[in-house]
Amino acid sequence: MFEVILSRKIRSDTENKVIQNFLNGMTREQNAADCWISPASVSNIVSDWLESMSGHDREIILEFVKQVRKEKSSVKECAIGFRIHNIMKSLDISDDDENFQIILKDVYELYRLLAICCTYPHRLQFHLPT
Repeated sequence: MFEVILSRKIRSDTENKVIQNFLNGMTREQNAADCWISPASVSNIVSDWLESMSGHDREIILEFVKQVRKEKSSVKECAIGFRIHNIMKSLDISDDDENFQIILKDVYELYRLLAICCTYPHRLQFHLPT
């Protein structure tokens, strides 16, 4: 005789993945499909997680998730942006500075040049003034 189990305890790693997907801006349905659980389970996990926080923290996280979804971004990309922001701040360059984007572009071009030179040293050419 088969025993029907109507509810099962979702493993902790699944819960963590649901929360991570939520923070990365996944919809409830996308999250459910990714974790192989029902959309209702996703809602319950996220709701329980949010209820475990203070009201102010919950509001900040919900606003953050809204912005991640709006920008079609991810938590990882936000972390990278935060690191860049802190590096620029340590160099006394404000993100309000009109040269901020120019500086970032110059740094990126230098990085690309160095990456190419390290990968393909034969392409490195020096032009000395005569």
